[in-house]
Amino acid sequence: MKVFEDAQGGLAITPTWSPDNQFILFGLDPPGSLATIDDTPANGLYVIRADGTDLTPILISDDWKRNPDWVAAR
Repeated sequence: MKVFEDAQGGLAITPTWSPDNQFILFGLDPPGSLATIDDTPANGLYVIRADGTDLTPILISDDWKRNPDWVAAR
């Protein structure tokens, strides 16, 4: 089952489930980009509900983000 497809053609990468299985955290690469060891595009971290609703940006910056993980708030 597909949970998310970016309307602008971005590529969702490295998804990870929240500890309670209600959300998915993932990187979203820009449309047409292909990350390599020498070329990593600026991308964002997003969270979405398991049913595909409520897409929310978490961290948008000029660096490349991958392999996100959930940590408990302190």
